[in-house]
Amino acid sequence: MKKGHRALLIVSVLVLSLLAILAIGMRSGRTTRERVAEEGGQAAKPERVAEEGQAAKPEPIKQGPFVVGETVRVGQIEFTLRGVRFVAGDESHKPPEGYKWIAFDCLIENKSDEAITIWPGTFELFDPGGFRKEPAWGVPGLRGSLEFETIGGRRGMAGEIAFYVGEGETEWEFALYTEHLGHGHVGQVTYRVSIDDIK
Repeated sequence: MKKGHRALLIVSVLVLSLLAILAIGMRSGRTTRERVAEEGGQAAKPERVAEEGQAAKPEPIKQGPFVVGETVRVGQIEFTLRGVRFVAGDESHKPPEGYKWIAFDCLIENKSDEAITIWPGTFELFDPGGFRKEPAWGVPGLRGSLEFETIGGRRGMAGEIAFYVGEGETEWEFALYTEHLGHGHVGQVTYRVSIDDIK
């Protein structure tokens, strides 16, 4: 074979190879929806995306204030504040002078198939001025603790969580922060509590 023919053959093979590579690249660059449509199927709807290309966040949920005894549903979670009481402690462990322990009796029901986790930031207590009250850990005499717990799917859990409050205080706002429980719910559920609710 002549040199000219050989060079022409090599150039032709290279050009054809380059065209094949470009065709494959263009096909793989098509969207999933286009590829699935070509194959006769249906693609799942894409997730709604925010302006900057990130997945859109769920709208914040703020519910309340509710009163003791009411049940609130947020997504797949049902929450009930069943009662409120003061806890005296025992001989070896009492609240400091000028303070009381107040305990909130809660029921959390997980209606989803996924586990949820309760941790210290899940619950908070505020006075009427909006000042956050300090949580009280390891309080003796609590009926079931909700300090660090995991609730499996389709299960519920009841227990108490305690806070320090001043001797003369009579009103509070108890808050459950739903984003700490998972399931993509961002916001809070609040209960208005007064000295009249204490049992």
